Amino acid sequence: MPRPTNFASTSSPASLLRTSRPVQLRQPIASQCLVARRYATKNSRPEREGLSFKGQLYESTHERVLKEKAERAKYSAIRDARPQGYSGQALGWVMGVVIFTSLGYYFGNAWSPKPAPTTSTTALPDAPPPSHNIREQNLMAAWTEMRDIVGKENVITDKGDLESHSGSSWSSHSTLESEWPFMVVRPLTTEQVSSIMKVCHERRIPVTPYSGGTSLEGHFAATRGGICIDFARMDKILTLHTEDLDVVVQPAVGWENLNQELAKVGLFFPPDPGPGAQIGGMIGTGCSGTNSYRYGTMKDWVLSLTMVLADGTIVKTRQRPRKSSAGYDLTRLFIGSEGTLGLVTEATLKVTPKAQKESVAVCSFGTVRQAADCVFKVVGAGVPIAAIEILDDVQMRCINEAGMTSKSWTEAPTLFFKFAGTPSSVKEHISIVQKLAKSTGSKTFEFAKSEEEAAELWSARKEALWSTMAQKKHEGERVWTTDVAVPISRLADIIDITKSDISASGLTGSIVGHVGDGNFHAILLFDPAKPGEAEKAETLVHDMVKRAIEMEGTATGEHGVGLVKRDYLSHELGQDTVDLMRKVKMALDPLCLLNFLTLPTAILGIFTIIAVFERIFKLIRPSPQYRPLGSPRYGLDIFQWGYFLALLCISTLITTTLSRGDKDDDNHAFQIRLLSLPTALLMFLVAILTFLSLLLNGLEIRIPFRFGSIDKGNILRPAVFYIVEDVVAVDGEGGIEYRQAFNSRYEKSHIFRAMIWKLSVAWMVGFYLMAILVAVLVIKLPVAAVYAVGWAAPFPVAGLMAVATIYFVKGELRREWEEGEEYDGEDGERFEDESSDAPLLDSERTPLLNESR
Repeated sequence: MPRPTNFASTSSPASLLRTSRPVQLRQPIASQCLVARRYATKNSRPEREGLSFKGQLYESTHERVLKEKAERAKYSAIRDARPQGYSGQALGWVMGVVIFTSLGYYFGNAWSPKPAPTTSTTALPDAPPPSHNIREQNLMAAWTEMRDIVGKENVITDKGDLESHSGSSWSSHSTLESEWPFMVVRPLTTEQVSSIMKVCHERRIPVTPYSGGTSLEGHFAATRGGICIDFARMDKILTLHTEDLDVVVQPAVGWENLNQELAKVGLFFPPDPGPGAQIGGMIGTGCSGTNSYRYGTMKDWVLSLTMVLADGTIVKTRQRPRKSSAGYDLTRLFIGSEGTLGLVTEATLKVTPKAQKESVAVCSFGTVRQAADCVFKVVGAGVPIAAIEILDDVQMRCINEAGMTSKSWTEAPTLFFKFAGTPSSVKEHISIVQKLAKSTGSKTFEFAKSEEEAAELWSARKEALWSTMAQKKHEGERVWTTDVAVPISRLADIIDITKSDISASGLTGSIVGHVGDGNFHAILLFDPAKPGEAEKAETLVHDMVKRAIEMEGTATGEHGVGLVKRDYLSHELGQDTVDLMRKVKMALDPLCLLNFLTLPTAILGIFTIIAVFERIFKLIRPSPQYRPLGSPRYGLDIFQWGYFLALLCISTLITTTLSRGDKDDDNHAFQIRLLSLPTALLMFLVAILTFLSLLLNGLEIRIPFRFGSIDKGNILRPAVFYIVEDVVAVDGEGGIEYRQAFNSRYEKSHIFRAMIWKLSVAWMVGFYLMAILVAVLVIKLPVAAVYAVGWAAPFPVAGLMAVATIYFVKGELRREWEEGEEYDGEDGERFEDESSDAPLLDSERTPLLNESR
C-alpha cells in the first residue's frame, strides 16, 4: 500500500518545479476538433454536391432525429408487447432480494450489538431462548476438560450415580431418565468450581448443583441434561470465630455435623430442617425447621456468601460484621435462589450460645382446632417457646405402627413444645403452657424431666416423614410431601379443610406443622399403579396450595419452589414480580446455564432452504436428541415430511408454469396468476391433511405403522399435535425431553387433549378460509397486483391466527390449572427411545453416548 505524502516535509515549490518531468505541449482543443472534423468529412461522409454547409448540417441533423425516433418506437413496441406486472426475470429478482435480505438480517443480528433493554422486568415471551449445546461432541470435549480440572476419579458417569443425582424416592417430582445429567463432577475448591463454570459457560452446557440431595420439590433434576456439580468433597468447617459467634463452612457441611462440632464449645446453629440436609441446599431453599418460631429462618443466620457465577466469576457478598449498609444485600439475593443465580462455595454463618437448659412437653387434644387454639393462646401470652409443632392423629398412628420410637403415643392431634433458657425460666414456661393447654381442652400433658426424656419425646417429631414412608406396602407406592404457610389466624381453618379433603379422597395422609409460624406439611401416600390415586394426590396438593394463597399465604413455607411449584409463583406474587425475578436471572445468568427450570416458547418463523437441510442434519445425526421417540437413525419427523411435500408442490407449480412457452397476453397473464398461488395451495393442503387427521382421530382409526413418536396400533392424533411437537423439539431445541413431556401431557390430561383437538379444528378452518381468500384475490385483482398479494397476504392473517392461538392456549391451560387437571409428569410413563440404548459408558466407564441403531 503506498504511503501517504507528508506535506509537512515536502520540499519548496521551486525544488518541486525543478524535479518535475517536462510536459509535452498539446494542441489547442479547437485545433484538434477541426482536424478531426476534416478527417471525418474526407474519409467517412459522402460528398453532398450542390448543398451548402447549412443544407448539409440540416440534412445530417434530420437523419439523426429520424433514426432516434425509430429506435424509440422499436423499443416502445417491444416494451408494450410485454404483459404488465411480471416478466421472466421477476422470480429471479424476487429470490435474489429474499436471499440477500435474509442474509443481511441473520448477519446483522449475529454481529450487530443488540440494544440495551429498557424495561425493568422481563416477561417470558421477551426473554431470549436458551442456546444450550448438549451435543455429544461438545459434552465429550467438556468431559476431557473436567478430568483435567478435578481428576478423572472425580468425574463420574456410572448410571446409578447419574440416577441418584437427578431425584429421590421421597421427592414429589418423578424424574425421567431424560432428566439425568451427562456426568457428575466433584470439585474440591472454589477455584475448581470457577474453572468448571468457565468451561460450561464457554461451551454453553447447563449445570445443576447438588448438595445433600434431600429436596422434596424436584430441585436438582437435570431437565436440560448437561452436568451436575456435586459438592460432596467440599465438606469442611473452615474457620470458627468463637468470640464473634460466626463460622465459615463449605456447602456440603451437614447442619447436624455442624452442631456436633459447635456443641463442643457451647454453641449451636438454629436452623434444623430434615435430617441429611446440608448448608448449600439449605441456603438454596431458604429453609427453616422446628426452631424457626424463636430463631427465624436461614435468611437470618447467613452473614456472607462466596459465590461462583455462571461465567466463573468469584464474588463475596460482604464482610463478617453483624451489620453493614454497604450497597445491596446480595447475601439475601442468593438465599432462596435454588441454584439459579450462582453456586455457593463458602458461607459465613451466625451461631449462638447453647441454652443452659432444654426441655420438651407433649400434650394431646380432641381436635386440631383445639390444638390451634392452644397455640394462639401461648403465642398471645408471649411465652418464649423455642419450637411449637403439631402432628395430627394419622401421623401419631403412623409413628406407633412404624415403631421408630420406644414410646407408645396417644393417637390424637398432638402439640410438641420445645423450651430453652435457664433452668428456672424453663420450669416457669412449662407451667404456663400446661395451664393454657388445659384451658383449651388438652387430654394429656407430659414434659421431660431429663435430657434423655427430652430427646425421646422430640424423636417422634423427627421421625414423622420416615414413619409415614414406612407405611408403604410395596416399592411402587410413593410419598408426596408438600408444605404451605398461612397467617397464624388462618392455620386452624386450612388444616381442618385439608384433613377433610384427605379423608374424602380415601388416601392415607397426615398433617405435620411448625404451627408457631403458620407453616404445615401434608404427607400423602399413594400408589401410581392404582387408577386415580395419583390424580387424587395431585388434586389435594393443588387445592391446598390454592387455598393457602387465597388466605394470603404462600405456596411453600420452607421446601422451596423447585419444579413442582414453579407454576404457582405468578398466582401468589403476580406476573410482574415473577418477571422481575426473571430480569435478575437474565442479568446474572444470561445464557440460562444454572439450574434452568423452565421450557422456552418456540417461535415459528419462515424457513429457508438452508433451514431445511439444517433440520435434516439434526434429525439424522447419531444422537437421538431431536428425532421422534423410538425413531430409527435416519427417521424424519412428520413436520419434515410435510416440509418436503410442500416444497414438492410449490416447486412443481412454479416449474410447470415457467416452462410454458405461450407468449400472448392472455396466456402470460394466466401464468402470472398461477405463480401467485403457491401459498394458497399450501394452506389448502394443510387444511386437507388436518381434516383427515381429525376424521381418523374421531373414528379412532389405529395406524398400521409408526407415525412420528406414536407406535403402530395407536390412534392417530390431530395434526396440530405433530406440528407443535416436531417444531418445538427440533426448531425450538426442546429435544427428546420435550417430546416425552408433550406426549405425557397429551396422554394424561383430557383438557390438554381437547385443547389440541380444538386447535386443529380452528387451524383447519382458518387455513381453508385463508386459501379461499388468497385464491379469490389472485383471480379477481389486476395482473399487476396479484403477485405481491398472493405471496404477502397470508402472513398478516397468519399473525392474527397466531395471536388468537396464544390467547386460546393460555385460557385452556388456565382452566386446566383451575380444575386441577394439569399433568406434571408425577406418575407419567417413561417413553423409551428405541433408537439408543443406555446413553453412557464403555468398558472403562467413559461417558460415551451410544450411537443410534
